[in-house]
Amino acid sequence: MSKALIVFLIYLPFAVFAQKSVTVDKIDTLILSDFKQEKVLRYSINNVLICIPIDNYLKELNVTRKTYKWLVKQNKKEEKWIKSSDSKTRSDEELLRYVVIDSVYKYVKSTSKREDTVDISNEVFSDLGLSSLVDFDKFIEQDYCAIFDKQGKQHYKIIRESITNYYGRKAISGWRKYYLKEKRLFFLEDRDWVS
Repeated sequence: MSKALIVFLIYLPFAVFAQKSVTVDKIDTLILSDFKQEKVLRYSINNVLICIPIDNYLKELNVTRKTYKWLVKQNKKEEKWIKSSDSKTRSDEELLRYVVIDSVYKYVKSTSKREDTVDISNEVFSDLGLSSLVDFDKFIEQDYCAIFDKQGKQHYKIIRESITNYYGRKAISGWRKYYLKEKRLFFLEDRDWVS
């Protein structure tokens, strides 16, 4: 009997009986204070507007922008050595993402010179398979933002739910989800860890 077959037979019972499950570890309420800034980025995501300082948004977005610029350059170098359809597709996707991220960065930077509030929608990024590119959970946790529903009402109480995903008995990832307390409306999630 081959080693591969033996390993397969040993792990087969675990694979057959392992199930994916989700456990809510903790639910708590965060209280946001008044948020006052001269220059604000208003980010639309899941029927909520998250407001943070424009400078902080630009700083975080610039890190991602530089990373994608580097990826595009690396892929061009690889393409000289590897001429396959996969590398070309990956390169094209990353180039498109870089162009969008760069355009948003330049738009926010130039618009913020003329206006106090700049609006961005998460749809710009999600259409490309990207997340918000800025850690909005960090701003919520540090009480350095304001959150409004689509009707313009500011919400100060935010529910934070800590979740662990399991596959069988093994914990495979941990998340935090955020909801508007008053409406029980989910609006943001962030992965904390993956094993």
